Amino acid sequence: MTNQHNLTIAAQIPGQKNLEPGIYQTTDQVLGFDPELGLIAFANSPLSTESSPAQTAMEILMDDMQTNIPKLNAQMSDADQTRLGANCLQESLDNINEYLYDLTASRFVTTQSTASITALHYMENQLNFITGSSEKCFLFKNNKLKSISNTVSRPLGGKPNYNSEVQHVAMSSGDILIIAATSDIKTIGEDFIRLTLSRFPDDLEMVLRQINTKISHTGASQIPSIIICRINQKATMKKKSWIGRLRNR
Repeated sequence: MTNQHNLTIAAQIPGQKNLEPGIYQTTDQVLGFDPELGLIAFANSPLSTESSPAQTAMEILMDDMQTNIPKLNAQMSDADQTRLGANCLQESLDNINEYLYDLTASRFVTTQSTASITALHYMENQLNFITGSSEKCFLFKNNKLKSISNTVSRPLGGKPNYNSEVQHVAMSSGDILIIAATSDIKTIGEDFIRLTLSRFPDDLEMVLRQINTKISHTGASQIPSIIICRINQKATMKKKSWIGRLRNR
């Protein structure tokens, strides 16, 4: 699927492949993405209930970005969009932290309402991102696979002030991002991911199929949660029917 930013995204969670944009929850994490906003994210929390802090964090993140990003696209220059896009992500993280921190006190929750979040937002050739402790994020560029999750942010909701800052990395056409749980990345293997992306850079669904096959060979009972995102992938032109070709003569 492609958007105004020319993003192509392939995503899956256990039991569900070829996900459409939206929010999805598994037993231990919440996945959310919106190609129109250039946003992809994972959230985790100690509580795995339907109204878990991770689910709440993802809902706030998506709602904030859906409200603010279209305003930037309509009103700002490219340079302003890049800078303010990062500010929008930072502001949303601050909002999530404040809400989860207040939730514990206001509802007398015995277990602290915290969530670890990995959020990436692409705008105008720049990726603004923050990584939590549960996921690994890699950038595939020039046939090399490099981790961009070396700096891990602290969980949201644990303290009144959230001081983990949004990071930045320049992106260009053909760059690919892959995000998955640290444990799944270890099982799949970084070399396998790099080789697979090298073979199928224009077919992210095939990349997922190759990864799932590798996982199945380990005896795992379910597919992993993964998001793969390619920057500026051109839409594939459909072949014209023989009638169409005749009409164009």
